[in-house]
Amino acid sequence: MEAKQQLNLNNDVRKAAIIAKIGRYLARARDLAAMKDYHRALDEISRAYVLDVTNKEIERVEKDIRARQEESLRKQKQEVTEHAQALRRLSNEELRIEAQRIQRELEEERRKEEERRSKEEAMKSFPELSQAQEPLQEKHKEKQCPSNLSLLLVRKDGTIAQVPRTSGMVGSSTDKKRNFDDTDILRFRESERLLHWAIAIPFMVCWITGLILMLVYNPDPMRPYRIIFAAIHRVSGVSLIFLPILVMFRKRGDFRVHLYNIKCAWLWSLDDLKWLFLMGIAAINKKIVLPQQGKFNAAEKVNFILVMIGWIVFAVTGVMMVIKQTAWISWIVHVTVAFIVTPTMLGHIYMATVNPETRRGISGMLTGFVNRDWAKHHYARWYYEEFVHSASRNNSEGSSKK
Repeated sequence: MEAKQQLNLNNDVRKAAIIAKIGRYLARARDLAAMKDYHRALDEISRAYVLDVTNKEIERVEKDIRARQEESLRKQKQEVTEHAQALRRLSNEELRIEAQRIQRELEEERRKEEERRSKEEAMKSFPELSQAQEPLQEKHKEKQCPSNLSLLLVRKDGTIAQVPRTSGMVGSSTDKKRNFDDTDILRFRESERLLHWAIAIPFMVCWITGLILMLVYNPDPMRPYRIIFAAIHRVSGVSLIFLPILVMFRKRGDFRVHLYNIKCAWLWSLDDLKWLFLMGIAAINKKIVLPQQGKFNAAEKVNFILVMIGWIVFAVTGVMMVIKQTAWISWIVHVTVAFIVTPTMLGHIYMATVNPETRRGISGMLTGFVNRDWAKHHYARWYYEEFVHSASRNNSEGSSKK
């Protein structure tokens, strides 16, 4: 009798051990399924089945894991399909843009060819008129203006200068004093250039003096001339706040031009993102063609946005640092934003003064004018919108009025 009781007790202990081991296997299987490692989770289920093939809990956990595995595979297939569709849409968009560009070029070539043929037919129809015009053409060669240029300026000596139309962006006093050349086009008005330097010069002075104060005088405030650098920093900071406002007020007639520039900087397209992605690769591999850009390329847009945000933050934190209660936190924000703006500022200076392919554009901020071919290469979309399409619209309007 005692032996039988002992045997039953041993069986109960063995069953309890098996149930506990099955519980551990199922717990590990659930954990692995939560980490989406379904293969190892099913291995744990197989080990549990070895101990008890009739256990309903094992069967229920296995069904749950297999259902989650199937759902995960379905989601993966859906993601792969969506990714493939997105790639196809992107490829179709690129092909559409390239086709539009080629179509624009073909239309431009066709228009030029039609103009040339019409001129030749006119000369053939009126030979005596062409003979009579030859001496006049030689005498007044400077006074002739191509059909795609719809504005003229009269110099002091009485000759006529050819001025490319830029959608109402020609006309400041400085722009009129320039001896215009057909190879140059107006890129920035006087108000835009003044605003640029009203921000750039005080900012550079602030940046240099701030760097000196932080690296030289913060470790040892008792070093000589600290008060001079601090005073220069404060004066340039005040100038950075008020000089742009003064320029905007003085040139308030061009306020829409500045709004247009802000709109250009904050409106982004897929071409801008592709331009940023391919910029570094294109600098190494000349075979890479960057997407056409508007008035500002994507890197200039980033710099434009950071300058706008930084100008506000510098002004607010600079004033708050005067208040002792908020000086410390304001200083931290001030310096942090300065570090964020520094890379784009140095990159902007490098591209404008050192890089041989882009430094020709600095004339746009000095005189307002840049080379036509250079602008067409670096800002093709802006060039066609402002010069080709605008000139075509103006000519069509003029012919309709006639």
